[in-house]
Formats: sequence, structure tokens, C-alpha cells
Amino acid sequence: KKAGLRMVTLSSLIVLALSLHILFELNVAFQLVPLHNRLAYDVYRTFTKVHLGCSADPSERVQRRIELVDYLPYGPKDYYTVWDQQKSFVEDKLAYLKNQDQGSSKDYLILVEHQPIYTLGTGSTPDHLKFEMDKPPPGLGIVRVERGGEVTYHGPGQLTIYPILDLRRWDQDLHWYLRQLEEVVIVALGKLGLEGYRVDGLTGVWVEGAKVAAIGVKVSRWITFHGIGLNVDPDMGHFGNIVPCGINDKPVCTVKKFRPSTTMQEAAACMVEAFEEVFQSTVSCPPSQV
Repeated sequence: KKAGLRMVTLSSLIVLALSLHILFELNVAFQLVPLHNRLAYDVYRTFTKVHLGCSADPSERVQRRIELVDYLPYGPKDYYTVWDQQKSFVEDKLAYLKNQDQGSSKDYLILVEHQPIYTLGTGSTPDHLKFEMDKPPPGLGIVRVERGGEVTYHGPGQLTIYPILDLRRWDQDLHWYLRQLEEVVIVALGKLGLEGYRVDGLTGVWVEGAKVAAIGVKVSRWITFHGIGLNVDPDMGHFGNIVPCGINDKPVCTVKKFRPSTTMQEAAACMVEAFEEVFQSTVSCPPSQV
């Protein structure tokens, strides 16, 4: 009788684990999942590692090569153009997963400054805007996108980084991926002589009580897009029109506030180096960009 009960319990746990797997595969806004679901996800991860033999130790992964797509030399780019580029890369990678004669398995790292725009993630509401949704401030666009997170600003002076990665090559764990992106920023800031840190319960990176980098991602079948916005030296007045990332009680800041000599090129170089270190990868330019 006890053996039968144990079998039923184990079967129930397997069903629960598989259900949670489906839930978190489809979740486009993981960093906004309520705490009780995060705890459930941790249970799922522990169960699958121990009972289903799934190893997710990044140290066991071989070093990966990532192709750099650097838009910085061309000045601020239209958000929609780069968004379409991301989606095209994702579609190629998904096509390759279905049929290796199609698409591409390449991983990419896009560096870009955007023309001024507000983007709203899947968790954002109009309450976080200080203007009407259909009447953005002059010279600024606004768009709702599929990344997780709240509203943020992109524009000249902000270094935006979009990793297009197949997490099967690292770790199929969205929580791990978000923490890795934070670690990239923290390591890069360290190279600039600044101390970045996390805040419990929030996603992003802070310096001296202010948020310097926002993170919002979308994952489709473990292929990532969207990413990191690092405030190097943007027009901070544009953040005054929104509640950045939906956080009322913490200000935003720039790298230049603490290190005035920082250039966009220097910040980008530090971020790429940090990305290589944290993701144990080599980021290289294609021949057309050398």
C-alpha cells in the first residue's frame, strides 16, 4: 500500500514538473511572475535536475562563438528596424531547430543606440505613463513589445544590447539567464571602476541607489531576444515622462554621472568583454564588419 502511494506521489510530481515546464516555456514575462510561481519554478528546476537527469551546470558547457552585430558606428537606429532584425534572427534559429537544412544556428549579440522611443513590456499598464498612450511627447515614439517588464525609454546615449541565443547551449533556465545578464552589467561596470549591484526582488542593476541598467527579455523555445538597456549618457529628462520599469521609489541614473569620462565605445567594449566572460563565449565580428 505504501509502495503504491509512493508511486502515485512520484507520478503526480512528474505531471506537476511537466506542467510547470510548459508554463515556463510559454511565459514571456518571467521576471514578473509572482513569487509563489517563482518558488514553484525552483521546485520544478530542482525536480527535473535530480529526477529526470537534466544537467544545467554552465561549467559543463563548451565555449560558444557569438557573432557581433554592431550598429553603434552608424548612429541611433530606428527601433522597429532593429526589432525586425531580432525577430528575423529568432525565426532563422527556430527554422534551423526544425530542419537543419534551413535557417541558421548562429548566436548573435546586437549593439545599438536607438532613436528616442518608449517601449512597454507585457506587464506594463498605461498607469506608468505620464501622458496619453496615443499622444506621446513630441519627437518620441511609443510601442508595446513582447518582452517582459514594464515601460522604459530607449534613445541616444543608452547602450542597448540584444543577445539572440539558444539557451540549450548554456542553461535552459530563464531565472539563470536574467541573473547572467545582470552579471554582465555588474562585471562591465567593474571594468569602468564602478560597483553595480542587484536589488532583491527586482530585475536590473543599480549604482549608489539608482538604476543604471534595465533588463527585459522574451524567450521562444529557449531562443532569446530583447535584452539590456545601459544608461551611459542619455537625456534623462525623457525618463520623467514615465514610471521607469514601474518602480516609483528608486531613481534612474547614468554611468557618466559617476564616471564622466566614459564614452559609448568604451562602455560597449566593456560590455562585450563582460559578456564573453560571463557566458564563457567568444564574441567576434563577421568579415563584413572587420
